[in-house]
Amino acid sequence: VNPVIMSIIEPLCSETVREMAQEHLVKQWIDEMVNDLAQDAFFEVAAMSYIEVRNEQIRDKYLEDVCVEEVEKIALEVYEEEVGVEAERAAKAARRELRELSLKLLDSATLRHLCNRIATRGESLAVQASAERVVDRTMFSLVLNHAITSERAADSFRSNLANRYTLRQVLSSLLVEQLVSGFPWLDGVVEEETV
Repeated sequence: VNPVIMSIIEPLCSETVREMAQEHLVKQWIDEMVNDLAQDAFFEVAAMSYIEVRNEQIRDKYLEDVCVEEVEKIALEVYEEEVGVEAERAAKAARRELRELSLKLLDSATLRHLCNRIATRGESLAVQASAERVVDRTMFSLVLNHAITSERAADSFRSNLANRYTLRQVLSSLLVEQLVSGFPWLDGVVEEETV
């Protein structure tokens, strides 16, 4: 193999191998970072969901216990105070009112739960979008560095190719002069051809 070609190929190959190794290490680092972020996000979502479900269960149990006790107390008091038809109307009205209040409390708790879910989902989407932007910037930087390095290598190769062609022309001219001066019997032949 020609030494000029080897002098071009060796740095090009070593640079290519170094770039590939760097790209692999950066990719590993990005994968580890994304996995760490994903694990943290999954843990946080799971913990928040568990806490939220547990709080809802406790709240629902207390609401149910309190509502049932209060309804029974109110109904008993109203019934004992009122006698006859008025007592029944008042008890029905109290039960209806208590039912409406219970439904309003249940609606309020449901809306609060829904708002918490929406807020948690929004946070996870923001974290995901942030991670995607980091990955996009990193990939853009890697591709740009690779393109710049490739362009430099191509420019160097083109420059060396032009130098090699010029060197070959000069050496060919010198060799022809050496051959002509070293063989005097060719003097007339070379001069006749050039005329």
